[in-house]
Amino acid sequence: MYNLKNLYTTYSNTEGACGYGDVFQKGYGVETAALSTPLFNDGLTCGACYELKCVNDATCTMPMFVKLAPAVAGVVHVSYRRVRCGKQGGVKFEITGNPNWNLVLVYNVGGAGDVNNVRVKGSNTGWIQMQRNWGQKWDTKGVDLRGQALTFQVVTSDGAFKVFRDVAPASWQFGQTFDGKINF
Repeated sequence: MYNLKNLYTTYSNTEGACGYGDVFQKGYGVETAALSTPLFNDGLTCGACYELKCVNDATCTMPMFVKLAPAVAGVVHVSYRRVRCGKQGGVKFEITGNPNWNLVLVYNVGGAGDVNNVRVKGSNTGWIQMQRNWGQKWDTKGVDLRGQALTFQVVTSDGAFKVFRDVAPASWQFGQTFDGKINF
């Protein structure tokens, strides 16, 4: 049996396919699994929630992936369906990068869970379209947003649109995470 914390901590050293890093720290915990290539869809479904159930296997009753497929299990047949994500707290915005390249990880998104579009507005700028860098990391290039309060627009795959006003104060620094206070 794997020690899940070590397994996920080791995995997070490479940031994983969605860019969350340490899934425990980000609130995703052990109920996290990789998707097949078609469902992953080049990272577009990062953050989405699915319900997994074993098919025709009475011994497979736990919801965690390792319980569904222990290392010696071979093929475990599952059924799945997309479900709404229930999250506690607000949407989180982790800002990294440098003065000319802002990289923002958007996570803890309820509702659909997966983000399809992000825009940012500094207190001295108009709206700036962010580009998906990888997974749920979004970037701007050639824009210095330091010294400005930041507002974000987030659109999820189900079309839900939220504006998170003044999420980061003008004094924000790279490496900080801010709470959007509301969720989908």
